[in-house]
Amino acid sequence: VLALAGNNEELFKKVNDEYMAMLSPKEYSRAENWTSFTSTIADRHSERFAYLIQHKKDFVKQNGEAKVNAFIEGQYYWDILGYALGRKEYDKMKVIELHNEIQKAGLPDTCSICRIYPIIQMRGERRFDELFAYLTANEEKLGMNKLYIDTSLDFNDISGETQGKIIRYLKSSIESTKEPGVAQQLKAFVYKLEHPNGIQFENGTLATAMKKAKAQGKLLFVDCYTTWCGPCRRMSNLVFVQDNVGAEFNKRFINIKVDMEQEEGRMLGKKHGITSYPTLLFMDGSGNIVKKVIGGQSASALLKIASEIPAP
Repeated sequence: VLALAGNNEELFKKVNDEYMAMLSPKEYSRAENWTSFTSTIADRHSERFAYLIQHKKDFVKQNGEAKVNAFIEGQYYWDILGYALGRKEYDKMKVIELHNEIQKAGLPDTCSICRIYPIIQMRGERRFDELFAYLTANEEKLGMNKLYIDTSLDFNDISGETQGKIIRYLKSSIESTKEPGVAQQLKAFVYKLEHPNGIQFENGTLATAMKKAKAQGKLLFVDCYTTWCGPCRRMSNLVFVQDNVGAEFNKRFINIKVDMEQEEGRMLGKKHGITSYPTLLFMDGSGNIVKKVIGGQSASALLKIASEIPAP
């Protein structure tokens, strides 16, 4: 029955909830119940996730250590990566608590998030020399996560000397990588850092940016992106950085980027049915969509779209 309901999300949830209600907690760990059980875990704060951690040995015995660890790691991945990318504001105590949770979950030191975790503190405490050395030494182990982190090293509050260090590190990463696609994205990001007159994006929340737009009588431009989206990175590194694009957008709009895999992004996506990335939104100060554009755009196309949007 669950298999037949699988293509209908609402029906699957209804049937699955009824099925889970028939099980005793001791039956949760059985291999045949793995999909049903894990589909009821919304996030790592849920009661059933706590049950999984508390009874991990039973789940591992029935389902295998690799499968169980992969699921547990997935519940922490986006929070860990968010801190490592600077998308989540660094808070030493929260980061330590997160580390303690991961330790309690019994994940191996070789797991992806355990390798990313040291980056959080180095970045948060601006220990850049250590950060560059760690990223270089762990290039193969970090995989694509290294590219995500490298192309997030964009700071508004650092000295010119530190900015120069970042650019030199990135150029050395370009020389050392064996992946042409990675080299291309790093080159584009370096170009962005060396040409700072593009679109100036707000650092706060969407609500704060919306309030600012309303107060200044401007529209809001929202770049709805994900960290893994290639066209999103191309827009950020090749289009948004161009001087003529920055001049137009900084004059007419309040600009903000929203990571669609973080809480604010998930809420925005659900509200406006956003499932493709990048999605570019032009909104008024009350949150109404004036124009919605799906997919990457060239600089000339983006400027044409902006020119056709009337002032509020």
